[in-house]
Amino acid sequence: MKNILIISTTGMGDLLWGTPAIRAISKALPEVSIDLLLQ
Repeated sequence: MKNILIISTTGMGDLLWGTPAIRAISKALPEVSIDLLLQ
């Protein structure tokens, strides 16, 4: 299993703008585990 770590140093509000990209990655790579690291 592969993992992707998305790091946001600007907080949760700015991460919401990245939600479509996270969904696209999840849809394109269903076998990948996506984790978020927030400040």
